Amino acid sequence: MGCDGDVHCTRPILSPIDHSVPAPGQAFSLRYSLCALLLLFVLGAWGCASDQKKPTPVTTKVGQIQKALSELADAYGKKNKEGFLAGVEPSAESYRWLDDRTSEDFKLFSRADLSIKIQRIELGETASKTTVHWKGVWRSEDDLPVLERRGNAIFLMAAAADDPKLIAVLGDSPFDVFR
Repeated sequence: MGCDGDVHCTRPILSPIDHSVPAPGQAFSLRYSLCALLLLFVLGAWGCASDQKKPTPVTTKVGQIQKALSELADAYGKKNKEGFLAGVEPSAESYRWLDDRTSEDFKLFSRADLSIKIQRIELGETASKTTVHWKGVWRSEDDLPVLERRGNAIFLMAAAADDPKLIAVLGDSPFDVFR
């Protein structure tokens, strides 16, 4: 039933909609694929729509300690004595010492770039121990480096409800480098 360019062709003319019967297994493969894809999308969206989990108390406390240490380093670097001392526990024995040492340090530099990397945090009921590695560059008025140091220290922090405060610094204190 072929047409060889003859005017009278014996091949049936197909309508714009092909009503031919596909081979077995071919008819539903595209339909099943689309349905399976749609089902995966709906299940994925439903699974992601779960409520956000609240952070645990430990996670919250660790975040507060990280923030407190960052604020201490930032205030010290900007020579903001009030901001720095706001992060120190006023009743701690080291409060007066830190007050005196930072006053002397602040006379010897214009700004400090201090970086504190937390290595380990041990949480206790009344205080936490935060082991850190720090490095800093203290600069003069004309932005030249006056001093570059690094060290390891343990920051003892009061376990206050929402605002941990520095109690003491054991080891190499980044807040007393000009002695």
